[in-house]
Amino acid sequence: MARRSGDSEDLIANIILYGIVGTAIIAGLLLCWWSEDQTSRYYRLGAQASQVAAEMEDIDKIDPALEGKLVHATGQAKSPDELKDPLFGISLKAFTFHREVSYYQLVENKHKHKDKDNKRRYEVTYSYYERWVNTPVSSAGFYESRQRNRGVYPLTTLKNLHLVAQDVTFGAYRIPEEFVKSAGESQAISPELTTQKRQELAKELGIREDQLHNIPKGLYIGEDPNNPHLGDVRILLSYVPTEEVSILAKVKGDTFERFHDPKDPDNVNFGEIRTGTVSLEEMFKEVKSNVTWGAWLMRAFSFILITAGSFFLPWDDMVKEWEFFDPLKFALFLFLATVGGTWLANGSTTTGIVLIAIAAVSFPWSCILAKSKPKRR
Repeated sequence: MARRSGDSEDLIANIILYGIVGTAIIAGLLLCWWSEDQTSRYYRLGAQASQVAAEMEDIDKIDPALEGKLVHATGQAKSPDELKDPLFGISLKAFTFHREVSYYQLVENKHKHKDKDNKRRYEVTYSYYERWVNTPVSSAGFYESRQRNRGVYPLTTLKNLHLVAQDVTFGAYRIPEEFVKSAGESQAISPELTTQKRQELAKELGIREDQLHNIPKGLYIGEDPNNPHLGDVRILLSYVPTEEVSILAKVKGDTFERFHDPKDPDNVNFGEIRTGTVSLEEMFKEVKSNVTWGAWLMRAFSFILITAGSFFLPWDDMVKEWEFFDPLKFALFLFLATVGGTWLANGSTTTGIVLIAIAAVSFPWSCILAKSKPKRR
C-alpha cells in the first residue's frame, strides 16, 4: 500500500495496518513453531512408550512390580454411586452426565464500518437473527424498537448440569477423575416421563404440560420441536455409562497417572481411557492419530496467518526497485523453514533438513534476482 508524503492520517493508518500485518506473521510463526515442537515431542514420547508398555494381566490385585511402569489393561469399571438429575428423575451408573440447555432467541449483531462519503466517520448498522444460544437474550436493549418488540424471553430457564462419578474402581485400582472425565463417547438419553412426573415438571418449570416434548437427545419446551419459535428451550441430555474400559497409563500406587518423558517431565504427556476392549496397538494408533490431526489443524491455521500477513506487506517500499510479485511463495518459505527448523532442533535431522531444502527451493529467488523495474523518467 503506497503512502503519500506528508499525509499524517495515511501515515498513522499505515503504521496501524503494518503493525497488524507484522503481528499476524509473527503470531503465525510462533504458533507454527510451538505446534511443531509439541508434535515432535509427542511423536518421540510415543516411540518411547511403545517400547516400554506392558500388559497388566490381572487388575484384581495390585502388583508392586508394575509400579511406575506404563501399562495397558482392560476390565470392568465400577462406581459405587449413581449420577442423578432430580429435576427429570434420572439416575444412572455412569462416568459422566451432562445437561446442556439452549434457548431459541432473537440476537442483535452490531456492524461498524467507514462512511462511504466521509472516511473519517463511521456508520453503525444492526442486523437481527433467530438462533439457538447458550444464555437467554433480553431484547430491551436492542437498537431498533420493532426488534425489541419481536424479542421473546425463554419460556423457562434452567442451569446446565455436569456430573462426574467419584471413587470409580478398576479391579483393585482406582481411576483418577481426569481419566473418568475423558472416558468414552457420550450417549444421548431421552427420559421417560410418567403422567404424574410430566405434570410435576410442567408446574415446576412454569409451562403448560403440552409444551413439554420428548426428543431423541433430550427434551424440548415449546409448541413444535420441528418448528422452533422464539422463546423455545432445548435440553440435551447425555451420559457415558460405566462399563468395560481399556486403559493406557502409568501405574502409581493403587491408581494411574499420565505417562511422560523422564527427561522432560513438565512437557508433553499422555494417558488414555476408552470404553470397550481396545488393544494396546489400537490405543497407540489412536494417540498418534489425534496428535497428527491436531498438528495439521494448527499448521493450516498458522499458514493462513502467515499468508494473510505476507499479502499486505509493503513490498514496493521494502524491496524498492526489485520485482517481487509472489507473496504466497514467501509465506510458504517462512512456513516450511519454521517447520523444518523446529524438527531439526528437536533431533529429527532428516525431516528438518528436507523441509528446509524444500523451503529454499520454494522461495522465489528468481523474482528477487530478476531484472529491476524500468525506472520512471
